[in-house]
Amino acid sequence: MPLTIHGGSFGIVARMRRLPGLLCVLPLVAALTTAETASASSSSFSSAMQVASQARQVPLPVIEAITYVNTRWEWINTPQIDGGVGPMKITPSQIALATSLSGHSQAEITGDLAANLDAGAALLANSHTGGTDLATWQTAVAATQGPQVAQAVFTVLGTGASRTTSTGEAITLGPQAVSAPTSGAGGASVNDSAATVASPDYGPAAWVPADPSNYSFANREHDYPINLIVIHDIEGDSSTAIQLFQRPDFAASAHYVIGYDGSITQMVREHDIAWHAGNWDYNTRAIGIEHAGFASQNLYTTAEYNASAALAASICSRYGVPLDRNHVIAHAEVPDPDNPGQFGGVDHHTDPGPYWNWSYYMTQATSAAAGLPSPPHMGPDPVATMNSSTSATVTWQPAQTCRKPITGYTATRQPGNVVQSLPASATSATFNGLQAGTAYTFTVTAANPDGQDTLTAVWRCGAANMTVTPGSPQPAGTIVQVTGSAGGCPSPQYEFWTLAPGSTSTWQVVRGYSSNATFNWNTTGLAAGAYKISIWVKDATSHASYDAFVPGTAYTLNTPSCSSINASASPASPQLAGTAVTIAASTSGCPNPRYQFWIRAPGGGWTIAQAFSSDSTFTWNTGPPAGTYYWSVWVRDAGSSAAYDNYWPGTAYMLNSTNCTSANASASPASPQSAGTTVTITASASGCPNPRYEFWIQPPGGSWAIAKAYSSTASFTWNSTPPAGTYRYSVWVRDASSPAAYDTYFPGTAYTLTTTPCTGVTASAAPTSPQPSGTAITITANASGCTNPRYEFWILAPGGSWTIVQPYSSAASFAWMTSGLPAGTYRYSVWVRDASSSASYDLYVPGTIYNLT
Repeated sequence: MPLTIHGGSFGIVARMRRLPGLLCVLPLVAALTTAETASASSSSFSSAMQVASQARQVPLPVIEAITYVNTRWEWINTPQIDGGVGPMKITPSQIALATSLSGHSQAEITGDLAANLDAGAALLANSHTGGTDLATWQTAVAATQGPQVAQAVFTVLGTGASRTTSTGEAITLGPQAVSAPTSGAGGASVNDSAATVASPDYGPAAWVPADPSNYSFANREHDYPINLIVIHDIEGDSSTAIQLFQRPDFAASAHYVIGYDGSITQMVREHDIAWHAGNWDYNTRAIGIEHAGFASQNLYTTAEYNASAALAASICSRYGVPLDRNHVIAHAEVPDPDNPGQFGGVDHHTDPGPYWNWSYYMTQATSAAAGLPSPPHMGPDPVATMNSSTSATVTWQPAQTCRKPITGYTATRQPGNVVQSLPASATSATFNGLQAGTAYTFTVTAANPDGQDTLTAVWRCGAANMTVTPGSPQPAGTIVQVTGSAGGCPSPQYEFWTLAPGSTSTWQVVRGYSSNATFNWNTTGLAAGAYKISIWVKDATSHASYDAFVPGTAYTLNTPSCSSINASASPASPQLAGTAVTIAASTSGCPNPRYQFWIRAPGGGWTIAQAFSSDSTFTWNTGPPAGTYYWSVWVRDAGSSAAYDNYWPGTAYMLNSTNCTSANASASPASPQSAGTTVTITASASGCPNPRYEFWIQPPGGSWAIAKAYSSTASFTWNSTPPAGTYRYSVWVRDASSPAAYDTYFPGTAYTLTTTPCTGVTASAAPTSPQPSGTAITITANASGCTNPRYEFWILAPGGSWTIVQPYSSAASFAWMTSGLPAGTYRYSVWVRDASSSASYDLYVPGTIYNLT
């Protein structure tokens, strides 16, 4: 059982697990008339079931069958294997809804029989989807109890049940006629007789596999021996255990589950490791058998004892597990691996409890085993280890047998068919005279009067060693060569591990098993600190995780330091201010150098020109003023926390200047032009290699203003605009190296902008007035006498003011959308002016009436 209160059968470190309730909110239905009511000499349990049935309108036989399956009509309020409490097995995930539906508190539901029955009936009614037949309750039972339990419940409904409880109350549930609906618990009718899959290991058992997440795959008896049988109780019915072991990530399982009726279900193959004992060592060596029942109640049945004893006898025959109390043990006798002197596994289980009849059980098992063969059983695989290049020793664990002692062993070497006959006490054999380069195979055979068993030895490495080059410490970024070696095995495989600084247990595999004994550990990008390196070694034939290992060996990675630096500037000093200068640096002694470039201007302080980065070059776009500059480079490794590891000292760089001696400029098209004309002013300079140009404009009556600041572009596009008048343009010129405002300039030159007013304008609307409101109306204008007319459209609404509906643009038409406008007399007007005009308008079309109906 998987609880910490009364015994149990959980796995390696499993604790209490709970099965989520499967509830849905559905309307209650009228009570069904049962075919036969329960009878009882005492009314306590029976009366409580009847009250719950009537109060919640749930058929009495359904409640009787559920409580029979769960607790055999006993009041047991300790949690069951899924955490469910009481005869209605209300799980922790159902408590909140059960409390809400029934009005009972959690304490009442878990501590009072009547409240438990009533709350469970309320959950059933809440999940019932309707119908008057017992079969219609299958979905509700599956939702509250689980599909496997629901199947057991409806089996009991069909067969009936009768029992006298521990209080002396005799209760009988008569067989019920249950029709087969289209779907029932778990999506199929509980009356379906699906073909049973036979157990792959034990013929009398059915095979229902546990979810793979609830056990470990293995290859017993090759990798682990089987020398124990652990007896458990479920703390519930077998159907609940079968249901839970199939649930993903339940983290518990057993090889076999036995019901009250003696039915046996295998859920984990015997060669695999079920999680049942709460002790990994015992799990690896045991076959776990779960039994329906409770540690606190005497509910175990003769059928259950007999079925389990027959299974134990078969295990004894097939694996040689002795049928004594040193090898057939209770879960309560499994040591706690973490607390010496405590038992019941890690959770201190007490099952199967004081009511388990060990005397009867062991007598039945021994009697059954007497009729079965008792051949020897070897396991795990023998181990071969090389003593030298010409000698090897094979060792094995003593073979097991159920009843008949081992009479002796034979150890055989191939090639050569060298055979050693050994007594029953032998556990090793040494073979000398081996030849280097020959692949040898060794087998060990155990014999007794009932047969023999043979296993092939696996080679096992007896020792592991490691060398590391270069030795610790080294700077991070170093390629560290780790080489392993092994002794005692012909085909060693190596697995390499590292442990990062600050971690105590999170070892990482940096290269999995292979025959390559060398691993190149690339420490680039790793933080500095104390690492550990380990090697696992095993032979290619070994089933173990490792045969031998090198314990974690310290290896320190230091922060690497850049030990030297070189730098140069190109082109070399001196150069004209404005020249692009590339400063390149290099370093040694560090795997991940980072460079930072500095510049100091004449009379100024040092400033960072390019912050630390992996870029080893910096392009210095020099500019005025001319003078003596200094540049420097800092370098450090990426892992360094220092301001710098090394630096290139400040190096002088002279920037000179030269002056432009003359400037010329022209405008195109030539003056005069209409205001709005695009005018290109083009300049040229002489006497300087890198001229820079600045363009100025003076409007009529205004001040000079920069139209385009200094740049290497020798032209400026002047988008002239009104007002008309006489403008002036000028161009300043200086070399890129010059600190002056200008070296020379082209003097202010007049440029006249004229205006050509429009002399005529017309406008019309289409379609013509009147039109219904909502009509799309296009107003089109036409101006004459001007080369670049601009149009502005106005609308006057009835009783309103004139409003601009389309401001000045070169568009000669306006789409007037009248949707939503009230009917009435509107007016439209168009103003027109030339693009060169500074007036509000040159002409206009007077307001023209347009009626919307």
